[in-house]
Amino acid sequence: MKEQSTKTVAKKKFFKMVFSRAGIFVILILIQMLVFLGIPYYLKRICNIYIQCDVSDGDYSSCVYY
Repeated sequence: MKEQSTKTVAKKKFFKMVFSRAGIFVILILIQMLVFLGIPYYLKRICNIYIQCDVSDGDYSSCVYY
């Protein structure tokens, strides 16, 4: 029987773990978390409109757009 190097065995186990059903779910959840955590960062950089509202009286007509 042909012996495989530890590097080859480790690579096969890594790909087997990543492309298993649980591995794909973990990767998708991580991508989703990165997207949801990255949205506020990019909105702060891209959005040039700032809205300041005093809604203590329940009136939204006092909003000021900068």
